[in-house]
Amino acid sequence: MNVILSQQDKKILSIFQVIRSVRVFATLPGLIQAILQSLPDMFSIFICLCFFLLVFAMIGTTLFSDAVPSAFGNLLSALNTLFVCITQEGWSDVYREFKSAEGLSYAAAVYFMIVITGGAFIFVNLLIAVIATNMDTAIEDNDEPMSEDKCLLKDRNIIHVDQVAAKTKMTMYQKP
Repeated sequence: MNVILSQQDKKILSIFQVIRSVRVFATLPGLIQAILQSLPDMFSIFICLCFFLLVFAMIGTTLFSDAVPSAFGNLLSALNTLFVCITQEGWSDVYREFKSAEGLSYAAAVYFMIVITGGAFIFVNLLIAVIATNMDTAIEDNDEPMSEDKCLLKDRNIIHVDQVAAKTKMTMYQKP
């Protein structure tokens, strides 16, 4: 069954998707706290990433500006090319330009391997690790032990599993 939606219906559906994604913040108690605690560490990682990109942009401009001026003609185009490589969205087009240039395929392969490995994998994993660590600490801070007066099960007659297993014959050969 094909349903054709108008533009207004699509806008309403996109609003509902945004509202549904905002609901995640309410279900995870320490998410906003973890993100706010992560900001200084994320800023430090961002500064390191900028320094990494600047160093490799200068190296790329020095090595490859004559052979591939569209990608490494100046520092800004080199930074743009490295950003494309780190996001992994179109880096293969940049690498094809290098392959068309004579004698640069091996040097470009090593260069891009270092840039993509260092930029995309290491720095993204560092950001995820910082957020995950701060999320763990935020969850631990919110998990305080429940006091006796807040316990909902204090008035109920609770039987231990071992007591039930001792009284029944079915669990004679099984251990819970």
